[in-house]
Amino acid sequence: MKKLWMILGIACLCTGLFAETQGEKLARLEKKIDQLEKAVQPLLAQQKKQEITQEQQKEARKRMGKDSGNYSREQLREIEQMYQAWRKVPETERIASLKALAAKYPKSNRAGCAWLYAARWEKPGKTQIEDLKRAIDEFGDCRYGDGVQVGAYARFALGKLLEKDGKKEEAQKYFNELKTSFPNAIDHSGNLLIERL
Repeated sequence: MKKLWMILGIACLCTGLFAETQGEKLARLEKKIDQLEKAVQPLLAQQKKQEITQEQQKEARKRMGKDSGNYSREQLREIEQMYQAWRKVPETERIASLKALAAKYPKSNRAGCAWLYAARWEKPGKTQIEDLKRAIDEFGDCRYGDGVQVGAYARFALGKLLEKDGKKEEAQKYFNELKTSFPNAIDHSGNLLIERL
């Protein structure tokens, strides 16, 4: 009987040691899993950013493709030349140059891009606010080749401008529109606009 109790005691002791070893292993594994998850998060975020950017660029190509239904090849070439011309004119003439494109070819995708550039370069004040609102209302579906949507970016820029001017309620209106209607809208670096609010 003593031997039986001794065997049972040793078995209990070994079982306790075994369970403790399993607990330690489990704790170590959980710690490693946490470390791996933290290491992988930036990679997953980068992959998500790339996927969103690619989707936005795909939408930009679709929008650009619509221009061929509205304009001839010759007109499309002129649109692009007018769009690129702002880089060659003096700074004082850039806004007028970009707005001239929007006036001549208002249904073109580049008109929206040009208008938003012009609006952002305006001096802060009434004209800039009006130009950003016009970018939203008239050119909102236009897109830059990198996937930036004019309507979304104009809301972001207008909201930031209004916020800076102390008009927080009005700014919040544009930020809310951005969050609800354009959750995957990006900036020119591929960052989500809603993450920049």
